[in-house]
Amino acid sequence: MFRHLVLVRHATAEDRDGSKEDFARALTERGQAQAKTLAQLSQLAGAPKPDLVFTSGYRRAEETLRCFFTEDDVPVVRDGAFAPDGGLKRGLALIFEMLEKYEVSEGGCVWIVGHNPHLELLLEELAPRVLANLGAVAKGTLIWLDWERGRFGWGEEPRLRMALPKPKPRTA
Repeated sequence: MFRHLVLVRHATAEDRDGSKEDFARALTERGQAQAKTLAQLSQLAGAPKPDLVFTSGYRRAEETLRCFFTEDDVPVVRDGAFAPDGGLKRGLALIFEMLEKYEVSEGGCVWIVGHNPHLELLLEELAPRVLANLGAVAKGTLIWLDWERGRFGWGEEPRLRMALPKPKPRTA
């Protein structure tokens, strides 16, 4: 079972203009810079290297992921469960199935590079207080969660180790 979970929402991508399928939308120049900066900041801040990465396989998620790692660095699981319209239950089931297949250690780290609303639904399930404090997960955001007992536990709220970019204070 893993201890660390890092969620990354893909960086800014091309608008939906009807000329491309949603899965083929690439990062913009701004999105490329955003993803590279996010990768550099997360490395400087000591975000753990993943034992396993999950992604939708959508182009904008893949381009964001490549700013952090290559497939030579870490195993990557691509599945529609992590797409914008992916199913939370299916995604969770796949995570736990693959944890066993890839033999992720108890103190290991899982990354998910994906989309909303899927990432926010996952946070609502696993870390509702963190989500309440962060609010919406904007494009180009990285959230690092850590379970203090040393491994993931259902119903145990993880602590937020890092959120990049730093969330803006909520106004009343």
